[in-house]
Amino acid sequence: MVADLGPMEAIRLQEAGIGEGRLLGCGLFVPHKGIKHARES
Repeated sequence: MVADLGPMEAIRLQEAGIGEGRLLGCGLFVPHKGIKHARES
């Protein structure tokens, strides 16, 4: 999980991707209002 990014940092991360599958379009970005909420779901 990645948290506490500013708007521009989040956009750069989505454009660049993370991990080995990033070039295949793998990965899912789901916005959460906070880390606590994400962990409870």
